Amino acid sequence: MTLFRTALLWLLVSLAGFTQAAPVSTDHTVVELLAENDAVIPGQPFWIAYRLEAAPGWHTYWRNPGDSGLPSEINWQLPDGWQVGEFYWPSPELISAPPFATHAYHGEVLLLALITPPDQISDSSITIAGEAAWLVCKQLCLRETAQLSLTLPIAESATAVNQPRFDAARERWPRPDPQWQVSSQRYEQQITLDISGPGPLPAPIHFFANHGDQIEPAAQQRLLRTNQGYRLELTVSQYSEQPFTTLDGVLVSESGWDTPGGLRGLEIAAAISSASQPASGGTPIDNQMASAGTSTSTTITSPAGSSTSSLGLALALLMAFIGGAILNLMPCVFPVLSIKVLSFIDMAQGHKGHVRRHGLLFALGILLSFWALGGLLIGLQQGGAEIGWGFQLQSPGFVIALGLLLFLLALNLLGVFEVGGTMMRLAGNTDTGSGYWSSFATGVLAAAVATPCTAPFMGAALGYALTQPAQVTLLIFTAVALGLASPYLLLAEVPGLLDKLPRPGQWMNTFRQLLAFPLLASAVWLAWVLGRQQGGDAVALLLLTMIILAMAGWLYGLQQRRTSRQRWVDGVIVLLLLAQLPFWPLMTQPTAAAQTVTDAQWEAFNPDQLATYLADGEAVFIDFTAAWCITCQVNKKLALNRPEVTRHFADNNIRKIRADWTRQDPEITAALAAVGRSGVPTYLYYNRAGEIHLLPELLTPDVVIKAIR
Repeated sequence: MTLFRTALLWLLVSLAGFTQAAPVSTDHTVVELLAENDAVIPGQPFWIAYRLEAAPGWHTYWRNPGDSGLPSEINWQLPDGWQVGEFYWPSPELISAPPFATHAYHGEVLLLALITPPDQISDSSITIAGEAAWLVCKQLCLRETAQLSLTLPIAESATAVNQPRFDAARERWPRPDPQWQVSSQRYEQQITLDISGPGPLPAPIHFFANHGDQIEPAAQQRLLRTNQGYRLELTVSQYSEQPFTTLDGVLVSESGWDTPGGLRGLEIAAAISSASQPASGGTPIDNQMASAGTSTSTTITSPAGSSTSSLGLALALLMAFIGGAILNLMPCVFPVLSIKVLSFIDMAQGHKGHVRRHGLLFALGILLSFWALGGLLIGLQQGGAEIGWGFQLQSPGFVIALGLLLFLLALNLLGVFEVGGTMMRLAGNTDTGSGYWSSFATGVLAAAVATPCTAPFMGAALGYALTQPAQVTLLIFTAVALGLASPYLLLAEVPGLLDKLPRPGQWMNTFRQLLAFPLLASAVWLAWVLGRQQGGDAVALLLLTMIILAMAGWLYGLQQRRTSRQRWVDGVIVLLLLAQLPFWPLMTQPTAAAQTVTDAQWEAFNPDQLATYLADGEAVFIDFTAAWCITCQVNKKLALNRPEVTRHFADNNIRKIRADWTRQDPEITAALAAVGRSGVPTYLYYNRAGEIHLLPELLTPDVVIKAIR
């Protein structure tokens, strides 16, 4: 009976003490702590695992991440007297994205550490905890953290509960094998590894150095067959500052070394001797190791604390809604939306139900447009396209179509012609069914002209949206659309606000004509954008098309006063329109004059050059901009090109780089994604300590100077 009670008591203590915390799931990773045994024996070391499982297509990093990345780590929180050893790292995978290479893991990886408890433990259980941090990457990188914990009972004996998983993790460890001998020599910036063993070398192989400042990760590793065995040629890292006398790391073979169990990673630690001349002789062997996955590498990483993965859905939705509302005040949107306000004034004295329906249809036009845009963006990205917010303005065809549409709207507002029931009659009769269509069409147009802009709060929200599943991305786009439509929905839903608007009168005709000039200015801006994309010839053809359309619209406006015999003019209009169509392809073909224009004081964006500057400890300011982004141009005039700002750049020896996104550029798109952004304007400042500062979308001289200070 005493034995039974003792066993029962031990079972109850075990069940109460052994608490396996639930895994922590982020958007792209599952992490947790695992123990190999179900209890801790005082004074007896035991194994614990830091488990990470990246989502399909994503990866975490090895102890030496290579050209970019960060190793996974834990800041342990243990009682006094407890000791924890270093992680045992499985053999890494090579991810090659020339001119960069990284060392990583796909899927699940268990990083094992040995914990040694003190000989005397007064507590009945122990909670092992730590702040875990890791970098998970695909085409962008997200720095994620989690608080992990695991509670184990203190007992006199323990049972292995996770031994198969731990044994599988140990099978992935690199290990030395005395059958394979490795020696090393260095001549200037080349290191050779001479390898000999019991049989043929299992090529291809790749050497992963334990330390990031020894071997260049992306340099070709040439393998040669020699009289004594094999030779692997390595390149010394450009970041190597102190001479090193020992080369330690892992030689990984895809097919496995000729050892018991087919070891994949051979652990080596070779003393380096100096050579008076480069190694010579040998027959080259194909040593092209397949990359473990595709990756778009970039030298830009997320600023500390700015990872959009930690933004949270609720905050992202709020920021998206606020940013959408602010879009109404942006110069690219205001000219079109002011027309809708004019139509609301015209409706203010009418039936309130009418007003509500117009407001809802206007919002529906915006909403459906944003859904269509979001769906297209998601589809293109999943198809491998490097695009972001405002991508359609990178298409010359879209720029041409939007410019011509705004030009026709301006002619319509000036009274050159009247077309009932079409998109161009935005301020026309709102008491008919065609008026309802007009409200919907205005919403579509508002969405079209809004997409080049990134208002405050929108940058982070859209960056978050484009890293989430499709349904979350569309939810963020919906919030932006509702924010954009919110002032007009408010006018439509609160009749008292309409009563405060001025009464209709003759002044509306004058104001209607006045609104044509901001639209003409927008058309001129789009012509300038086309010039930056395609060159001066395309602008000339666009202006010619505008003249022909203006003439056609004028003749159309005269039809009501013409006789039936004069209707032959309609044929002339058609011929004029058809005659200019062959020139359209010329507008969408870039010319030699359509090169990206960069101010002489600003360097063009180049990832390799940027990496060199940062490696040399230089301070760098990057302006992500585009010709079709009006906010970008305003920031240049009001802040970046101001004398006090340019003087501050010069006095502090700051490199100025301009990443021009006017035309589609995958490298710039990837660089934006790496900092959690999907559109322009975006401004980054790297100080000499390597810290990154993300500036707001709207700049003033003080904002820029304070960020640098």
